[in-house]
Amino acid sequence: MIKTKTVLVLGAGASIPYGFPSGKSLVEHILELDPYTYINRGVDTDTKGLQNLQSRLRKSGSDSIDLFIEKNPTFAEIAKIAIVVAITRCEEESVRRFESGESNWYQYLWSRMTEGAASHPDVLENDLAVITFNYDTSLENFLYSRYLHAYESCKPTDANLLLDQIPVLHVFGTTGGHPIAGGRLFGEGPYVGQSRDIFATSESLLTISEAKRVDSGHLSRIQEKLNSAERLVILGFGYHRENLDLLGLTGSVHGGVPARYFSAFNEPASRLNKLMSVLRDKSRNFSNVWPIRDLPEGVNLRSLDCLNFLIETSALIE
Repeated sequence: MIKTKTVLVLGAGASIPYGFPSGKSLVEHILELDPYTYINRGVDTDTKGLQNLQSRLRKSGSDSIDLFIEKNPTFAEIAKIAIVVAITRCEEESVRRFESGESNWYQYLWSRMTEGAASHPDVLENDLAVITFNYDTSLENFLYSRYLHAYESCKPTDANLLLDQIPVLHVFGTTGGHPIAGGRLFGEGPYVGQSRDIFATSESLLTISEAKRVDSGHLSRIQEKLNSAERLVILGFGYHRENLDLLGLTGSVHGGVPARYFSAFNEPASRLNKLMSVLRDKSRNFSNVWPIRDLPEGVNLRSLDCLNFLIETSALIE
C-alpha cells in the first residue's frame, strides 16, 4: 500500500491510455465538431457560435483549449460547451478499456494500493490524493469499480467512502459522470438527457482566471494537499507555465521539500531544459525533482509513458 503521503498531479497524458485526448488532440476534437449536430441536439441554437470558435481556434494555432480561453474570454461559454461534448463522447471507449482488462497505469496504481490489503477497509489506509487538470472522471470510475468488485464484502457505500478518503480534485471542474455525484452515468455519452444538462455541466467548468478567483476554497484545498505532500508525482503533464503557477510549483518552497517525480514523455529537450532551470531556481532540493539518477542505464526519461515511468522510478513504492 501507499504509506508515504503522496499527491499525484495529472495532465492530459495521464488519461490518454483510457481513450481521452491529449491537450492538443482536444483542440482537434473541438475543431472537428459538426455545428449542425449541435443544433439537432438542442445544444446550440446558432451554428455561428461554434463556427466562430472553430475559426478563431484554428487560426490561433493554440494547442491548449484552456490557454485559448484564457486569452479569448469572450469565447469561454461556447468553448466550455464544446469541451463537454468532446470529452464525454470519449467515455464509451474508456469503459471498453476498463472492461477489457488492458494493463496500464490505473491498474498499476490499484495494484500498489491493494498490495497487502487483506480486506476492503485496509485499502482506505492508503495516504493518497490526486490533483488533475483533466475534465474526465475516468480515474474515479476506475477506482470505484475496482474497489466494489475486488472485495466481496465491499458495498457501494464503502466505495463511496474510498473516493472521500482518496480525493480526486479537478482544477478546472469535470464533465460529469462521477460515480457518486448523481446525474448521468459515466459512459452514457454526451447527449443523454436534455440540453440544459450539458449547459449546466459546462457552466461548472473553470477557466484559469476563474480557478484563481473562485471563492469556495477549491484552490486552497488543492494547495494544502501539495504543501503537505511527502512525495509529489506528476504524470502526463504539459508543464505550461500558467498551470505550474496555479499550483505554486514555480513559487518559493517553504518547509520540507517532498520527493518529486516528474514524467516527461515525448517532451522536447529544449522545453525540459527550460523547465528544469525554473525548478532549480525555486527548489531547495533539486536532486529530488528529476529522478534521472535512479533510472537504469540507457533508459531515457522522455521515452517513458505513465505506466513505465512509475515502474522504472519506483515512484509509488511504499
